[in-house]
Amino acid sequence: PENTAICYRYLITCCAADALPAVIFLRHQQGLKLNNDQWVKVKGRLSLIRKNEIDFPLIKTNRIEYVEEPAFPWAM
Repeated sequence: PENTAICYRYLITCCAADALPAVIFLRHQQGLKLNNDQWVKVKGRLSLIRKNEIDFPLIKTNRIEYVEEPAFPWAM
């Protein structure tokens, strides 16, 4: 939908071979123009959207800010 972007990162349990993307949709009333390969910090309300009988997480954002990549980005 309009004003919606996809944000993801890879989750790794053991090694790079088992990496899977974790996806979340972001929606903002004023529209979103995010840079590729940039870390963001998001604040908003979490909900779900349904597409083809699959539920996806959606954050209706109040604030988005660019942040520096963490020193250990694979650690939670």
